[in-house]
Amino acid sequence: MEIKITKRVKLHEVNNDMCHNFYFGVYGQIINDARTRFKRFHFVVWFDIFELFEFLGEEAKKYTKQDLLNYVDGLSVWYTDLIHSYDNCKEFYEECNRSIDNYNR
Repeated sequence: MEIKITKRVKLHEVNNDMCHNFYFGVYGQIINDARTRFKRFHFVVWFDIFELFEFLGEEAKKYTKQDLLNYVDGLSVWYTDLIHSYDNCKEFYEECNRSIDNYNR
């Protein structure tokens, strides 16, 4: 089984009173061992600027877009760790739907 992140998209904030938050839509595929079938997934990763600064440390004053995407990839690992096998993804998809619902509120 292979897990491939295909796209990371910065989403606009739902409520603008907390303008220091980042929301990213993460899109990807789960590919079976034979590489004959795949399932698509999408979830939303949320973090605030202070978490990013803590992650970057001294380099926080001059962070780049690539630093931001690397941080998103690190947070995405938590979601993809919920995938046990190609046919056993129910918990993963429930968490994906929960993240999207939380973003839409």
